[in-house]
Amino acid sequence: MFKPIFACVAVLACLASPAFSKSPRPSFKAPPGGKLISCTMTQRPRGNWIQPEIFVVVDKSGKTVAYDPVIAHVHGQPVTARITVDNARRTTYAWTVKGARDSGSQYAPYLDYKLTIVKVTNRASLSMIPRGFSNTFRGEGACREE
Repeated sequence: MFKPIFACVAVLACLASPAFSKSPRPSFKAPPGGKLISCTMTQRPRGNWIQPEIFVVVDKSGKTVAYDPVIAHVHGQPVTARITVDNARRTTYAWTVKGARDSGSQYAPYLDYKLTIVKVTNRASLSMIPRGFSNTFRGEGACREE
């Protein structure tokens, strides 16, 4: 199904390890005919649900996946994402992480993420809403296509 994307993103599995923050970022490429979007984010206010690096991969057929250390920890591989907005100003990607637990063992069956990238500036905003809870986690940063 997503074999070419998973092969490209498999290298990203090291992001889930604590050693990643101390090692140089691994090099990887976009799939043939597709694109790899790399985003650097800061959560506002600080927390753990918005990760410092997030990756979105779109293959030439338009199939899209997302990956970050939360996804790596919960699923061990990228999750399916979808493009919800794509116009002249911005592109928004959305995905859901299923079955996450925080450090206090609070269970969240669904974490709904939305990443919006402004095309002219590459500025990005990310929100995560755990379904069934009143919290919204937000981050800001920048993305680039690699």
